[in-house]
Amino acid sequence: MGISRIIVVAKEYPEHQRMLKLATHNAAHLLDTMEFHEDLRSALKPFPKSLEQLPERDVTAGLETVQEIS
Repeated sequence: MGISRIIVVAKEYPEHQRMLKLATHNAAHLLDTMEFHEDLRSALKPFPKSLEQLPERDVTAGLETVQEIS
């Protein structure tokens, strides 16, 4: 059990070397296959049920949160 995939939503691609330093040796491979998206809607595209069930206000709130963090 554990994380099998990382999906990042941000304005800029995260600093790969810094993340590698913080990752455990068991999780470093996930950074090589990490998915990067600039918006929440495109990040959720592989999960159509999520998009259908996610109210527009939550997508908007998610985008606002991403903008605040970035």
